[in-house]
Amino acid sequence: MSKIAQAAYTFGLAPHHGFMLKKVAGVAMNAIKRRDKFIAGLVEEQSKVQGIKYNEEMAYADFTELH
Repeated sequence: MSKIAQAAYTFGLAPHHGFMLKKVAGVAMNAIKRRDKFIAGLVEEQSKVQGIKYNEEMAYADFTELH
């Protein structure tokens, strides 16, 4: 799972971050061990940020758009 998260970070956010933030993000990516916990956290956080009932299907659709 950490490889998937690292690839998504590298593609989406890393170009906008400085050296230190990239290092912190790398540590965070290595902490992601289980896919189900990652998706659950993503769904919860996106529901708060977007102000809608975000779900797993929406997360997978967002992942698909990245590729």
